[in-house]
Amino acid sequence: MKLVCDWPSKFCVSPGAKTRDKIFQAMKSDKIAPDVVDRCPEKLAEVAFPSGGQVDLGKELTPSQTLTPPSIYWEADKKSLYTLCMVDPDAPRTKESNKPNQWNHWTVGNIPGNQIARGQPLVEYLPPCPAKNSPPHRYTYMVYKQPARINFKEPRVAANSFQHRDGFSLRSFAQKYQLGNPIAGNFFKCRWDRSVPMIFQRLQVQPPPFRMVIRPGVSQSNVHSYSYSFSFRN
Repeated sequence: MKLVCDWPSKFCVSPGAKTRDKIFQAMKSDKIAPDVVDRCPEKLAEVAFPSGGQVDLGKELTPSQTLTPPSIYWEADKKSLYTLCMVDPDAPRTKESNKPNQWNHWTVGNIPGNQIARGQPLVEYLPPCPAKNSPPHRYTYMVYKQPARINFKEPRVAANSFQHRDGFSLRSFAQKYQLGNPIAGNFFKCRWDRSVPMIFQRLQVQPPPFRMVIRPGVSQSNVHSYSYSFSFRN
């Protein structure tokens, strides 16, 4: 899958104008912190899809708007290296209930400046594919400034593979490689639509048969307290 991520691009939004307070307010309100990171980034990662969909601190997009990798811009030092991660903290849980429920949708390391296409793909881009009838998922982008070039020990994950995506913890990943706190970020919400089955057809993989499990005593109005479990077809 070809990445369309260099800046500038006709697909990308103008850099700029979200204040630190707005970022903090949005990410605290939707519990990106503490569900994904301990500390909110101070700057915005500008994210725009070739479809025209733009990521705007919790604005809802459809799966059909997010089928291909977006263009992303953040204020970067051209001489520094960065890591970009896209995770879904509302993904279905695996049978191992003690594991984190994040899915790793996209990770690129050793990015020079903000030139993602020149970085090292660790996990290739998987479009959002939320389960039918589940609450909106919070797809979250975080950018970390690396202390130096990193020899990543993670298994490489292809775009059409679900292996090594579930049970991910962005917090643990950042700690493992001493990335510190994210320097930029953004997120959007997304729910199932009729394009989701076509994603699996395009990737030529069987969709996981999701089933939603609501923990006893949890209010259905609190969408971030839902728990999911799933297993893959044999």
